[in-house]
Formats: sequence, C-alpha cells, structure tokens
Amino acid sequence: MREIGSEEQLALVVSLLSRKIQCPATAFGQSHGRCVPASLLLQLDEAGRRVTRTPGVGGVEEMRLDVLRWAQRNKDAPWSSTDLGQDKLGKMLAAATCGDYFHRDLQGKSWERDLRSWQHDHLSYPEQGCDEAWMFAAAARYGLRLHIYMCPLISLKRYTFAAPRSAWGKTIPKPTTDVHIGIVEGRDGGQHCVSLQRCSTAEQLTQLTPALALGAALLAANTGSTFV
Repeated sequence: MREIGSEEQLALVVSLLSRKIQCPATAFGQSHGRCVPASLLLQLDEAGRRVTRTPGVGGVEEMRLDVLRWAQRNKDAPWSSTDLGQDKLGKMLAAATCGDYFHRDLQGKSWERDLRSWQHDHLSYPEQGCDEAWMFAAAARYGLRLHIYMCPLISLKRYTFAAPRSAWGKTIPKPTTDVHIGIVEGRDGGQHCVSLQRCSTAEQLTQLTPALALGAALLAANTGSTFV
C-alpha cells in the first residue's frame, strides 16, 4: 500500500458512496499504533456487533491482542484449496507479512518461524501499528468482508478481503459483515487508518461542497472562465 493519498482526498470521494471519515481518535482518544483495530471497532459498532468485553480504548487493545493470539492458535486451520503455498491460515498470514516469503521458504526457513516473528513484533512494538496480515487475520477471525479504501490523486482504490469458501468451518466463519476502512497519509509521514461511517444526505452534500468548488476552480483554470 504505497500510494495512499490524503484524508481530504479520500473524504471527497467516499462522500459519493454516502460515507464519511471518522478518525478513531474522536471515539477512543489517541492510541498510537492502534488505529486499525479502533477503526474496525467503530465499524462493528455501527453494524450492531460487539466483539470485545472491555469498553472504550481498552477494547481496542483487547481486539488487537485477541487477533494475534487467535492467529497463532489456529495457524493450521485450512485456507486455500487451490494454492499449496497458502493451504493453511498461518501460511497465508506469513505470505502477507513477508514480501519475500516464497524465496525464504525455498531457503529452508519455516513459515511458522515467520509467523512467530510477526506475532512477536506486534506484541513487542505495538506503536508500529497493525499491518495487512493483522487486517486479514481480523477479517478471518470475526467473519468480515473487509473493504479497504485509498485515494491517491482523486482515484479511488478499493481492496476487499474475505476468507475463501474453502476456509469456512468451525474455526473460520463464513463472512457475514461488511466493514469499510480507509488508509490515508498520516501527519507524521506514516499511514493512518480511519473508519468510513455511513452518512446522511445532508452530510453527503456538506462533504461534496468542497469537491464542487475544486471542480469549478479547475474548470476555470482550464477554460479562462470565472466562477463567482
């Protein structure tokens, strides 16, 4: 996820989908490195689902740890029925967190070692944030269809992750809940995750006003016309 775009760009585009950005800090306060689980909790709350016992910011950390421990505990759960390199949940997560996963495997290094290393880094350095592998594990853990949005240069990119049919069973449930999150440029130069909540028609029009003004300005610049 290299080209992600700003929060302002994403806000303008997702307003066309009747959604608005909610920074998780407005609901849970600043919790550095935990914006992904915080955003997912906001989405699940909107869907009427509760997956943590602890309210508030404590629930964010509870969810973060629950996903990591669940993934390690169920690493041998079936995943893909067509790709032997990812026939287990743990193999898929190792591949998601290690760009050179297949090359490393050929050198005799175990995917289980990669998975343990991934878990150790998340437990030891929570401020680094939750990566794509954590998002995939959370989607599998809670039966989610996870929709991830980014908007570089006013061009919306959307990625959807959900457990495949071959993985559905006692351990990994069939996806039943759609959740929508955005990845935007962080103020510190990194990445930040936000929740994309449903919005009313009035809120949608409010968000579209800057987009209409921008479009008029661009048109005026290109045609020599003046819009008052």
